[in-house]
Amino acid sequence: MKLLILMKQDLKNVFSNPSIMMFCFIYPTALVLLFGFLFSDMYKSDIVTSYDFYGITMIFYLILQSATITPTVFMEERTKKGNLRIAYAPVSRIQIYTSKLITVILVLTVSFLIHIAFLGLTGIVNFGGNNTFIIMILFFLLMLFMVTLGGAVCTLIKSEDLTNKIVGITVNCFAVVSGIFFPVEMLGEFAGNVANATPVKMTLNKIFEIIYDNSYANLRVGNWNYNYIYSNIFNNNSQKLPYRGLYLGGIKCLIY
Repeated sequence: MKLLILMKQDLKNVFSNPSIMMFCFIYPTALVLLFGFLFSDMYKSDIVTSYDFYGITMIFYLILQSATITPTVFMEERTKKGNLRIAYAPVSRIQIYTSKLITVILVLTVSFLIHIAFLGLTGIVNFGGNNTFIIMILFFLLMLFMVTLGGAVCTLIKSEDLTNKIVGITVNCFAVVSGIFFPVEMLGEFAGNVANATPVKMTLNKIFEIIYDNSYANLRVGNWNYNYIYSNIFNNNSQKLPYRGLYLGGIKCLIY
C-alpha cells in the first residue's frame, strides 16, 4: 500500500514535468519524421527507407537518453523538498527507490509503445512484422538498464545536473560514433570498423538483422542477473542521506 501511494505521488510529479512529457510523448515520433524527411534522398531502396532506418535508430537513441530521466525524478529541484520529507518518513528506503524506478519505467514503456504502435500501424516504419514483439523486448531490456544506470549514477554523484551532463555526453558520443544519426561508413573504412566495434552498433545491427533477415543467429539476451538494483544501503550514514544507496547490482543483457 505504501508503495502504491509513493508511486501515485511520483506519477503526479512526472506528469507535471513538461520536459519529461515532451521527451516521452513528442520527441520520438517528431525525431523519426524529421530525420526521415531530411535524409530521404539517401535511401532510395524500396526495402529500407529513411523512415525505417531512423524509426529504429531514433527510438534507440531516446531509450539510451532515458538514463537522464531517472535523475530528474530523483533529484529535481522542484520535488527535492518533498522527496526529503518522504526520506525521513517511516517508509522503507527500498520502497522509495522502487517507486521512482517503477514509475519511470512504466511511463517510458507506455510512451514508447504508443509511438511504436503509431509508426508501425500507419506503415511509416517497419518494425519487423511478426518480429515486432522481439524488437520491443530488446528495447525494453535496454531501457530497463539505462533507467537503473541513470539512477545509480545519480545517487552516487548526488547531483541531477552533473549526472545528466555525464550521462548525456557519454550517450551522445556513443550515438555519433555508432552511426545512429548517419551511416558512419560514409566516412571511410576505419570509421566503419570503429563503429562496428561499439556495443551500440552491434545491438543496432542485430535489430536490423532480426527485422530484415529474420535472423536470430548469435542473439543472446541472457544472464539476467538483476541483483536487486536499488537495494544495498551500504554504510552507516545512509540514513542521513536520502539518495544514498542505489546500487547497480549486475544487469547483464548481452547481445552478440
